[in-house]
Amino acid sequence: MPAEVLDVLQKSATSDSIVPYNNGNDLYGFHFETLDDGRKLLVYAKMKDINSQSAYSIVISIIILICVAIFDLALSMRFSRRMTNSIREIIKAARDYARGNWETTVECSSNDELKELSDSISIMASKTRDYISYINDMARKDALTGLRNKTDYLLYIEKINSEYIKENRLFS
Repeated sequence: MPAEVLDVLQKSATSDSIVPYNNGNDLYGFHFETLDDGRKLLVYAKMKDINSQSAYSIVISIIILICVAIFDLALSMRFSRRMTNSIREIIKAARDYARGNWETTVECSSNDELKELSDSISIMASKTRDYISYINDMARKDALTGLRNKTDYLLYIEKINSEYIKENRLFS
């Protein structure tokens, strides 16, 4: 080993550095480690081998990073799609309730806050449906006698007429 390499290693090199040395034909990299008993272990290799190994490590790191990014993107798209579908179901049910269709149910497959929200909306719709039924029953009965009133009678006639029209269309 050339004396100038030993001088550089002893004076300026740390155990983390690679000291380059050109022997005329090839460029070498020297590295040393201090052993537990105080001796120094010297390792050297051609710089082109060291650089090719570094380039290989960088390429592998980039490939791993791209794979992790693709996996993360697929996973986040799955979760966002699931959340979006749950929100769409809740919006659809809310629109049906706004149109007066209180029989609509909210289906939510997640087990998070959206599930809790959809369950609360379903309970609200059920209670509203019960209140509407109760109010309609109260509106169709006389408050003093409890007998059916004119409103109930008119609704009953309308129902019979619509059934009669449907039956006559079937036989015509």
